[in-house]
Amino acid sequence: MTAAPIPSVQSCLKWLYVHNPFYLISVCTLLYGLHVSFTESAGIADGSLLLKILAAYALLLMVTGVLIVRFGKVWDDARTILLIAVLLFVSISSSFDRICLDDRAAAIRFLAFGCLFSMSVSEAAIRGLRLSFPWRFRGPYYLQLILLHAYPIWLVSTAGQVW
Repeated sequence: MTAAPIPSVQSCLKWLYVHNPFYLISVCTLLYGLHVSFTESAGIADGSLLLKILAAYALLLMVTGVLIVRFGKVWDDARTILLIAVLLFVSISSSFDRICLDDRAAAIRFLAFGCLFSMSVSEAAIRGLRLSFPWRFRGPYYLQLILLHAYPIWLVSTAGQVW
């Protein structure tokens, strides 16, 4: 039985550079911090600060991803960053459930802004990366974003009819 080869420091650093886990760790830390902050404090429960923080962080990630590709030519990191930004778009759509129940008009404003923001930032990233992303793929992606942001409002409006 032979022993498994011990990875060298150089190969570990190369793996860390190409497969950097710190992007995902930073997003998980941010989302956990937001969860703790916004569930315990009644003063910031209106949702506008939460929307601003999530939107700013998603925009920062998209800009970072585009810059890494344009100037660094590192697609491995950029794919991770852009995927995390898209997952933040999903978190924007699912962060206003309580507000949907309490103030439907505010929830519609937040979710409409979140949807338009997600679509605008995605389109800017596609153009900034100079991707040939045909509409047969782009259309369903945008439709999915619309459905993710419209579903909480629809669910709340139909919940009273079911019960």
